[in-house]
Formats: sequence, C-alpha cells, structure tokens
Amino acid sequence: MLDLKLWRWIGTIVLTALSIYFLVPTLVAKDANGNPQLPSWWKGTLTERTLNLGLDLQGGMHVDLAVDTEAAVRNRLVFTGESMVDLLKKQNVQAEAEIEGGEIVVSTTAEGQRQLRDIAADQYPTLDVVSSDPGAVRFALKEVARRDLRDLAVRQALDTIRNRIDQFGVREADVVRKGDDRIVVQLPGIQDPQRALDLIQSTAQLEFRLVETMVASSTLDQWVRQAYQQEPTLQTAPTAPKNVARLNELLAGQLPRGTMVLFGRFEGGRRVAYLVQDKPLLTGDAIDNAEVAINTQYNEPYVSLNFNSEGADRFADITGANVGRNLAIVLDNTVRSAPTIREAIPGGQAQISGAFTMDEARDLAIALRSGALPAPVELAEKRLVGPTLGADSIRAGITSVLIAAAAIFIFMVVYYSLAGIVADLALLLNILFILGLLSMFEATLTLPGIAGIVLTIGMAIDANILIFERMREELRLGKSSRSALEAGYAKALWTIIDAQVTGLVAAVVLFQFGTGPIKGFAVTLTIGLLSSIFTAVVVSKMIFEQWVGRRGNRKIPVGITVPASTGK
Repeated sequence: MLDLKLWRWIGTIVLTALSIYFLVPTLVAKDANGNPQLPSWWKGTLTERTLNLGLDLQGGMHVDLAVDTEAAVRNRLVFTGESMVDLLKKQNVQAEAEIEGGEIVVSTTAEGQRQLRDIAADQYPTLDVVSSDPGAVRFALKEVARRDLRDLAVRQALDTIRNRIDQFGVREADVVRKGDDRIVVQLPGIQDPQRALDLIQSTAQLEFRLVETMVASSTLDQWVRQAYQQEPTLQTAPTAPKNVARLNELLAGQLPRGTMVLFGRFEGGRRVAYLVQDKPLLTGDAIDNAEVAINTQYNEPYVSLNFNSEGADRFADITGANVGRNLAIVLDNTVRSAPTIREAIPGGQAQISGAFTMDEARDLAIALRSGALPAPVELAEKRLVGPTLGADSIRAGITSVLIAAAAIFIFMVVYYSLAGIVADLALLLNILFILGLLSMFEATLTLPGIAGIVLTIGMAIDANILIFERMREELRLGKSSRSALEAGYAKALWTIIDAQVTGLVAAVVLFQFGTGPIKGFAVTLTIGLLSSIFTAVVVSKMIFEQWVGRRGNRKIPVGITVPASTGK
C-alpha cells in the first residue's frame, strides 16, 4: 500500500500536469475567430478550453439599456381588460375594454357592472375600483402590483438578453442589472457590435394576425399619409411600438372596428401598409422551437417554426377556418410576410421568410427560441473599447505581476537562503495552478483579476514566512531538523488557515454582491487562496521532508539562525 507521502507526491504531479494541460490552449496562438491553433491530434481528443480576457483587456462593447417598464404595465392592463371582457361575454354580457391614463375602463350595462365587480373582487385582487359611471367601471392597478410588474419586467428582460447572448456565441459576456430599470451588457471581443446590439434590442414579439381587405390599399395609404402630415415625426421609426400606437390613434375614426394598421418591409422604396385584425390569433408563446433552414428552390434562408402541442392545434384551427384569406406573420410590429391560406395546416409547423440574410435568419431564430422581451429596451449608452487599451492594460498587468514576483523571489532567496528557493518553487506552482484552474473553467481574466493574482502571490509567500520563522525558533532552541520541520508546520498551520479563511470570506462576499470585474477579482482571489494553502503547507513540506529524509538529520537551510539566549 502506498504511504501518505507518496500519495502527496502523486497528487502534486497530477495537479501540475493538469494545470499545464488546461493552460496550453490559452498560451498558443489564436486564429482570426479567436480559437487556439492546436495540432490536429489535439483537437477532438484534448481540451480546447482557454482563459478568456475581459472587456478591459481585449476590448469590446459596453451597452447600457433602459427597460420600458411602463410598457410592461400597459401590456398587463390590456391583457387584464380583455380577460375581464371575455369572462363577461361567457355570461352573455356585452362589454368593451380600453386603456385610458394607465387605467382599465370597461364599458358595460348596469347588470354587467355588478357582475364585473364580483369578477374583479374574486379573480383580480391586484385591481382597485377607481370610479363607477353609469356606463363604465374604471380600474387601476394597486401600487404594489405595479412595482412588482416593473421589477418582473426587468428580471425577465435580463434573463432573455442573457439567453440570446449565450446563443449568439459571445464568450464570458457580462449581463447585470443596474438600478430599477437598467441592464448593463459587456461583450468582450465582439466582432460585429451592431449585429449583437440589434439582437439584444429586438423585442421578438411574434404574432399571427388575419389581414382584412375591407379597405382598398390605395385608400389605406392615403389615410396613412394624412396622419403623417399631422405628426411627421412618426415617419422616422414607423414600426416602433409608440409610433404604431400613435398612428392607429390618429386613424381610429377611419379604420373599421377591430382593425389596425401595421407596416411590412420596404417594397418599391416604401413600406407597405397592411390592415390587420387588432387582436392576434396566435403569439410566439406557442413556439416550441425555431431553426434556420434553406429554401432549395431559391437558395434563400428562412426560419422554420415548430409549435407546441397547444399551439399546433390552435394553428390548425386558424388555418382551417380561414382558407382563402391572408395570414400576416408579424414580428415586432412589422409584417414579415402575409401568405394566403390554401388549406388547413396540421402538424404544428410554419415558416417565416422574407429575403433574409443568413445572419438575419440565425438572429431571428435565436430571438424566437429565447423568447420575446416582456417590454421594449432602449439604448441609453454604448461604448466601444478599442484593442489598444486592451494591449496596454495587458502589458501593464503582466509587468506588475513580473515585478512583484521578481521582488518576492529575490527577497526570499536573500533572507531565507535555500529555503527561499523552495518557497519560490511553491509560488511558481501556485501561479500555475491558478491559471490552470481559470483556463479549465473558461473564466474571464480582467484587470481586477490580475490584481487578485498579485495579492495572492503576497499572501502565499506570507504563509511560507510564517512557517520558516516557526522553524527558525525551533532550531534556535537546539531541536533537530526533523523536529523543527514538524513543529514549524504544526504551529504555523492554524495561523495560516485563519488568515486564508478570512480572505475567503471577503472573496465570497465580493462575489455574492459584486458585479462584473469585482466578481473576477473574487474568483481569482478564491482560487489563489486555496492554491496557496496547498502549495505552502503541502508542496513545500514535501520538499523539506525529502531533503531531511535523504540526508539524515541535515540542517534545514532557513537562513541565519541565532541560538536562543540561555540567560543567567
């Protein structure tokens, strides 16, 4: 059976080999896509994980987004109003709902009002009755519910954006919440910033609406032009949610009841206006998956949709009941296509086409898979960090590490003689273990992370100094090298553990409550503290034990030791 000493040697050798193994892909040259240029025999059989550089080291994009939480509140009010009307209609009571001034106004009969209050009290506890007129009841969201909705909208937007970026392929992107309604996104090493920004901001609200033909297209175009003459600013972003809503408010007196105007893509130098039903028949919530496919006839990409079981049944019913009509596929208030329904479409499959590029089709599929944003997000700030700053930062960080390490190495050799060399070897292993573990987890190295490594170097040497001073004390008392070795490590052990545990507690707090680079500092500090305990307490002791074991009771070289005073 192998003894404990041999197991420690085996464990150290294995950890060293693994650290080198995981660190190699980081150290080799990279291709244009940032992938390590490794030999063919390495790929597919060995790891290709690399240590990534943060935004402050390799450059990239910093985006500050503002979530329109009021839009989320309005969406909930619209949904709630429609739901209340549907419940009344099931009881054979006619009613209509609209949103005015952030409140739900339900118009119905006197009998309907009584039933409506009962429904509200039983099923809508988050609503308060503001007023009750002879023809309508006005409801408002309670302030607590309004706050919860805003908070939920930001949290859902955060998760959705994070999912999109993960599928987009940006390594180690940082997506965090800032304040009540802000989201900060950092994309290190991004190759196409505008494409990433378009994907992040895309609401990806998919709807299926029936196209109405009761108004001629020329008449519809004339109404739209007249509305634009009243408010020309609406033309700058005609598909923006606020502009679409405002345009339909201006056209409310002309449009047939239950319809609205949406625009398609540019055709012949202008946007085509569509008259569609104001209530969607199906939404993106029914989508189970979205993938890019190629139209073999025209060699163009399109997005293939698979509905969930409920959505598949609903889509079959919609297409079966509306054969001969056009079904508009609407994405973010833009009609992407409006094909004619030739027959019922069972099987739960549909497609979105419309002269996509491959990147556009991929991004649309990503947005649909990750889900729609609960509310629009607006760009509050965008900063591009150039590669020059990253190169300067890397040089400064590496220089600081080298200077700190060199100063410590020299001090340890001068002050502790050959024992200082042992400490330096343990320190080199410590740095190797840290970088190897970071590469294994594909962590992101930032300037604060480099600072954490520098701090770890000092704390690792501090542990060795505690051990050496204890050993010196034992040697001054005239003890043998073996006794001094055991006593030095035993007496210093708990002091070292106490110091490192204190640092670990601080690192855990920083990781839990910090954001971005602060978390990077906490990660490197945590790994460094754990590694320094191992190298200082296990590795250096193994070397000293080997020295003492092979040379008998040879004196341990820990610098100058002054014999203890005997007194009188």
